Amino acid sequence: MDKVSIKVKGALLSVIIFLMMLSVWHLATMPKGGSKAEATTTTSTASKAQSEYDLLMGKGSKDTPAEMKSGFPTLSQMGETFYKQLSNPY
Repeated sequence: MDKVSIKVKGALLSVIIFLMMLSVWHLATMPKGGSKAEATTTTSTASKAQSEYDLLMGKGSKDTPAEMKSGFPTLSQMGETFYKQLSNPY
């Protein structure tokens, strides 16, 4: 390991840190284990004020995908956005 230059060690460490950050991001944005039926039942039994608050916070919309309820994009959503922007930048 003494023959490996400091630049190679730094690059390897940077890649490892980057992969660790991506894995933490993936784990943090994974959909929760609740079923869709539970979410519908909870929304239908909530009071009107609570459901309006949920809509304002982005949690109560039926059109909103489950992975967007946190407001933080998943890795796949970011990858799709990067690909779309890089494939047609103008």
